[in-house]
Amino acid sequence: MRLTCGIIVLVLSALFGSSMAASTDGWMSDNDIATAACRMADMYNRVRFVRNTLYDIHDGIYKESKDLIFDANRLDAVDPNSAASAQKAAAAAKQAVDECNQGLTDSYKYLKEYMETLKKDLPELKANGHDHFEHVHKDCKNFGLYPATEREITELVKTNRSSLYKWGTSEQELWNKKKDEVTGILADPRNRFSRNFDDVRKSFKDFVENTLATLLKTVTYRLDEATKKLDEAQQLYKKALEKVVQNAVKKCQAGGASAGVDGGAQQPNCEKINEKVNKIMKKREEANLKGTDDGVQSESGSTTTAAGSSISDTSGSKQQRRDGYHR
Repeated sequence: MRLTCGIIVLVLSALFGSSMAASTDGWMSDNDIATAACRMADMYNRVRFVRNTLYDIHDGIYKESKDLIFDANRLDAVDPNSAASAQKAAAAAKQAVDECNQGLTDSYKYLKEYMETLKKDLPELKANGHDHFEHVHKDCKNFGLYPATEREITELVKTNRSSLYKWGTSEQELWNKKKDEVTGILADPRNRFSRNFDDVRKSFKDFVENTLATLLKTVTYRLDEATKKLDEAQQLYKKALEKVVQNAVKKCQAGGASAGVDGGAQQPNCEKINEKVNKIMKKREEANLKGTDDGVQSESGSTTTAAGSSISDTSGSKQQRRDGYHR
């Protein structure tokens, strides 16, 4: 009966965002507790979805910057003077996105620790007659975010892609509001059972505040910086590529003679040079159209940095990386 009541509360809360009032006699009602449990579970799901969304953006920038390093190094082999700035900028873009790793790892740790702490606190709640809290929280957590909420977050992030930090500021207000609503239910001094929820309330408060500071402030800011540096690197690469092409054409037109089979001068094959140049330009153009969602498929399994060290993708599956295993 209590579980059924909790599910009804979940549906009503999700559809109308209603706030269940405390019972008239001043005791914390089952509905109050169920409402708090559902809102805590929904908040956990929202944080997890936001973290994974930001991680996917991080993953896209990482791939783009890594492949741009490869392309810049390839240009360097043709014309070192022209490609140096592009190499440096591409390496800076990768470094910027690497600086997001710690925040993403920490946020995963907060998600994991919060659930572990909650599991430790549940036995005490059961002992005090609040076993329905666990059932409702579990059902709400398994139910997860509604697709509409996920679409809303995805659309907001997409719309604010050029300034994730700005979007994070508005998301902070929402997270704080949800945290305060839960605290208000579980900490009301008029509620007879409020002290039983002290540990649960504190762990939830710490979880929201830690993930808020890490994801919505630090990670969004650094992703914005990485995006900016990647854009700059792509522009420098484009200029370097144009310069290399111009130099190649000049050499072709100038003759660039080399010894022929009969000892005489042999003109370079301008048609082949133009063909190679066009292929390079076309490949880069296609890569730019892909954007950061798919990344650029390089011709090499590993990539050489501007400093000459080798980078290989040993980061494991995407799901593993999402779950806190970073490069």
